[in-house]
Amino acid sequence: MSRRPTSSHAPKNRGSAEQAAATQGEASAGAGTTGDARHGTRERAKHLLVHRANGGIHNAALAMRFVTARVPALEEHSSDLATFVAAGLRGTADAARALQLLAALGGVESTSSSESGAYVDDVATLLRAESRRQGKNFALEMTEPGVDKQTLPAGEVSKMLVDALSALENAEANSVLALSVRARSARTAKPWELEIRKKESAAVGE
Repeated sequence: MSRRPTSSHAPKNRGSAEQAAATQGEASAGAGTTGDARHGTRERAKHLLVHRANGGIHNAALAMRFVTARVPALEEHSSDLATFVAAGLRGTADAARALQLLAALGGVESTSSSESGAYVDDVATLLRAESRRQGKNFALEMTEPGVDKQTLPAGEVSKMLVDALSALENAEANSVLALSVRARSARTAKPWELEIRKKESAAVGE
């Protein structure tokens, strides 16, 4: 009796299906890893903004305590009083902008601040400190003379902060994260660009 030849198609199909499933699983895992990394970066951005807001509130509270204690004797401490009032106002403004950027991470856009142009400077301050903490460097560049930072609302700058933190985390030690800010000349033009450079080939601007 002759044996019926066995077909090799089923194992091949099964193997192909298993391989496809494995590939899909790896892709899903990769997407999950990317999502987790993005979430971690956003949490880091939230932490930095909360810390900056608390610092501003603390400075404002110290200034208020100093001013309140010396109000009855203004003529004797006028210069000190002016200094502490200015420090208190700066602290209040810093805290307000940090709160607006924090809200923008959650999709809430606020326009109550008249100093929206300072958002970029706030982010640059955070990135300089974070770069030093990670043993890296940061450069802020204005690619166009007289660039109008007012064109960058809190929502745009909060995205810039998250993207810059992500790029910084992936950069090698001693490298430079260069953030180039430009005026938005068209609705489709991205108002900033990020670039990782070798330290020796980049001029770090403070």
